[in-house]
Amino acid sequence: MRVVLPKIALPFLNRELFFFFCSKVNALYRSGHELGLYRSLIEKHRLIENPGILFEEPFCRLVMSTLEAWNMNQRGARLAPFDRFLQSVENNKQNLVELHNYRLETIHFLSIDERDEIFGLLKTVFSSLSVMDSKRRIVGVSKAMHFLLPDLVLPIDSSYTLPVFCGYNRPSNDLDQELDTFTDVFLATVRVSKNLNLTVSDVEGAKWNTSIPKLIDNATIGATICEVSEIRGLIEAKGIQIPRENWQSFLKWKRAAAARKEKAKAERELLKYVLNHPELLPEHLR
Repeated sequence: MRVVLPKIALPFLNRELFFFFCSKVNALYRSGHELGLYRSLIEKHRLIENPGILFEEPFCRLVMSTLEAWNMNQRGARLAPFDRFLQSVENNKQNLVELHNYRLETIHFLSIDERDEIFGLLKTVFSSLSVMDSKRRIVGVSKAMHFLLPDLVLPIDSSYTLPVFCGYNRPSNDLDQELDTFTDVFLATVRVSKNLNLTVSDVEGAKWNTSIPKLIDNATIGATICEVSEIRGLIEAKGIQIPRENWQSFLKWKRAAAARKEKAKAERELLKYVLNHPELLPEHLR
C-alpha cells in the first residue's frame, strides 16, 4: 500500500489537535434537518443485523434525501433520478455487503492481498454508482458511499476535504482523474487513522462524531473554520510541539483560503448589485 498523506498536516499531527478541531465542528458547524437525516441514517446502520437491507429501496431513499439535504441537488450539482441510483446500488449489492465488513482503522492491519481486494471493490463501486447527473461526480459519489459505508469511506467535498487532502480543490469531469483523487484521499485517511491510533472508542457519537471517517472529515472542517489565533493559543497553552514547516504551510494555506473566500464574497456582492441595477448591463444582456 503506497503512503499518501494529507497536504495540510496540522489537523493530523497529534490527537489533541485532532479532537480540538472535531469539537469545533460540533460547536459551530451547521445542524438542523441535514444533521437529523444523517443521524437517522447512521442509527439504522448501528441497529441493523443484516447489512443487505441497507442496499435496498427504503434505505436508498433515505440516502438520496440526505444527499439533497447536504446540498447535492442545487447550484451546479444535480442528483441522478432515484430509479437509476437504486439500480446502481442493487448492481453493487454484493460488493457493498463485502465492504461493509471492513472499518477504516483496521485496513492497515490486513494483508496486502486483502487491502488490494478492498481497493478494487471501492474503485468498482465509485466508478459504477449513478449518484449524479452533473458532470462532476466525486463529491456526490463519495458522500453516497459514506452513507452506505460510514465506517470505511470519508465524505469528500470541495470546500474542506479536497483543499486539506490535496492542497487545493481539484475539479475534474474525467472519471479516471476523479478515481485517482478518491483513491488518494482514501489512502490518506488510512494513514491518518493509523498515525493517530484512532479506535472505535474515540467515536462518542455526539452530533457529527459518528464514525472514524467522519471524525477525520470533522477535523478537516474544524481546521478550516477555526481562527488561527485560537489554534495558536491552544498550541501555546498545551505546549504542543509543531514542526515549523507544518505550521508555515498551514498559515500559507489559511491565508489562501481566506483570500478565496473574500474574492467569492466580492463576486457575489457585485453580481447582486448588477442584478439590482439592470441599466448597467448592455442591452443584449438585460
